[in-house]
Amino acid sequence: MTPTEVMFNNGIDNKEKFGIYVCCRRQELGMTVREFAERLNLSPAYVCDIEKGNRMAPLKYLNEVMEILSVEEDEKKSFYDLAGCSHSNWTDINEYLAEHKPARDAIRLMMQKGLPAELLFEFVEQVGTMREVDNAARE
Repeated sequence: MTPTEVMFNNGIDNKEKFGIYVCCRRQELGMTVREFAERLNLSPAYVCDIEKGNRMAPLKYLNEVMEILSVEEDEKKSFYDLAGCSHSNWTDINEYLAEHKPARDAIRLMMQKGLPAELLFEFVEQVGTMREVDNAARE
C-alpha cells in the first residue's frame, strides 16, 4: 500500500493511519526503522510503536518527520490530519481555532444541527467565489 492510499483508505482506523503512513513512506524511501529512529533521535522501539499504532504521533517531531519522509507540500495538510486523528489534536489549526471564536461556534452549530462537514467547505468556497465576483465588479 502506498502512503497516499493509506491517507484515503476508509478501511483503516483513523487512529492507526498515521503509523501506517509513516511505515509505508519510510519503506518507500528504503529507510530502516533504525535509520529513521536515529534521524529523529528516538529509539527504534518507540518508532515501531508509532508505526503499529500503539503510540500517538509525536507532535514535537512532526516537522522533522515530514522533512525526513520528504512529505510533499500538497500532502502536508493530509499528514497533519493523520497526526491529529491519532490523538485528536490538529497542531496546524489549533491556534487558529483558539483565536477565532466564530470558527469554533460554526463547527459546534453544525454538530448540533447534525449537518455534514462538507457543507462548511462548500459555504467557504461560495463565499470566496462571491468575493471574487464582487471584487471583479468593482474594478
